[in-house]
Amino acid sequence: MDLRQRILNAYEAKEGSQRQLAKRFKVSLSFGRDLMRHYRATGTVQPKPHGGGTVAKLGQEHLPIVAVLVQAQPDALLAELCERFCQQTGITDYAKHWGIETLFGIFKSRGFCLESTHLSDGERLNKLLALLSLVLCWIFLTGEWLHQLKPLVVKKHGRRAKSLFRYGFDHLRHIVLNLEHKGDQFSEALQFLFCT
Repeated sequence: MDLRQRILNAYEAKEGSQRQLAKRFKVSLSFGRDLMRHYRATGTVQPKPHGGGTVAKLGQEHLPIVAVLVQAQPDALLAELCERFCQQTGITDYAKHWGIETLFGIFKSRGFCLESTHLSDGERLNKLLALLSLVLCWIFLTGEWLHQLKPLVVKKHGRRAKSLFRYGFDHLRHIVLNLEHKGDQFSEALQFLFCT
């Protein structure tokens, strides 16, 4: 029986309050409240249909190919899987899309906050993107170097505890915020800028 239906059945049988049922079924209180509100409005606990969004680049016919690629190398990075998928199917836009999304995700929210600059002048934006690209390379190379010195822990799911980007970013941020005590480490980290 579906979890939604079990929660509804328990609620209608007065087996506890919404808070108690949320705890019992290991869901958030807001999930339980929204479920009850949805049930009262529609008479069903079935989820709402998908509201649209971006059209998937991959169809049902591509899922077996993805499954084979993942089974062949379960520890492969997403970028590696995308590249192999493109080689087999010829859908090259998918790999480009992944790379662009990752880059702008980093620039927008993972430490760079590009949108908060509110730049609209094309020339200034080009200079800023060039600088951010250089810094991104610096951070990534620092993360790779740190990973060679002290490898990141690999979790049960087979992925590292954090990305090489986050590893390098956290290290450089710590140095810059404590520059008066970390001058030697800063000089060492600057060496990566000369090989980018």
